[in-house]
Amino acid sequence: MNSKQINDFLDHFTHLLTRGDVTSIDVRAKSTGGKRTDQLALVVGVVRKRPPTELAADVLIPPRVEANGVELPTDVFEEGELRFAVAEGGGKVATVGLKRAGSLGVNINYQGAYNLLSCAHVLTAFDPGFIGKMIQYADEPGMKFTDLVPVSGQQPVTFYESSTQKNPVLNTSDVAWGNITPALGSPSIKAIGVPAGIRAAVVNEAVQIYGGESQSLEKTKVLSTTGRVTVRSVYSDDSTIYSFWQNAISLDATTAVFMAGDSGSAVVATSDQKVIGLLFNIGLFTIYACPL
Repeated sequence: MNSKQINDFLDHFTHLLTRGDVTSIDVRAKSTGGKRTDQLALVVGVVRKRPPTELAADVLIPPRVEANGVELPTDVFEEGELRFAVAEGGGKVATVGLKRAGSLGVNINYQGAYNLLSCAHVLTAFDPGFIGKMIQYADEPGMKFTDLVPVSGQQPVTFYESSTQKNPVLNTSDVAWGNITPALGSPSIKAIGVPAGIRAAVVNEAVQIYGGESQSLEKTKVLSTTGRVTVRSVYSDDSTIYSFWQNAISLDATTAVFMAGDSGSAVVATSDQKVIGLLFNIGLFTIYACPL
């Protein structure tokens, strides 16, 4: 059967989708004993597959169906309830065209709108040419990335070709964002919940971070809010660049472990559930976040 024939056939059974217990219909290869066969069937997904004895006669899917002169067997399988995947803090993000991925920090009101936040070095590599490019999302490492929303903006970052630049401009916020809606981006962060807003960090306060790559909740504390650091990174054209930063939030690395793909994760104060920054630099013995 070609695509037109399949769609004409399915037109006769689309009413099944309105029953409440049927989640999908298609014409494709039938599975028997968990193995796919070469036989075409009307494949019906249901929320929960129940034995025929529990079903009324008028809701049973018959073993064979016919439409437009074509007769096919049926194949009913349990699919569960289908929902759109909603991107949340602690998932993975990557921008089309960049060879990197990081963490979705949080979806929150920022710059006067509801935005997805992550690090600029993750979403744009500091290259303004990536504003407007599509951000893709995966709920966990290893899962397929799917289109989410375009990059809407980034905080400007000055960078150099050398780490010995004289009198460099000191940057503050390694942040990029994408306009999103609550229907696409949940305000919740995995294992943390919904943050209560954004504020400045306080020395010695306890914080929690859920890493998109490590997929674990880490708890630590703020050691200082006045760090100055030099960071080596890779620009969008794969060249090495150096940037210089001030007001970096130093976190206690003895009580938390992160992976490189955790960059962009939101740092949330334990006391009031407010976001104090994004994880942006992970060294061997140091962890830094940037303020928002």
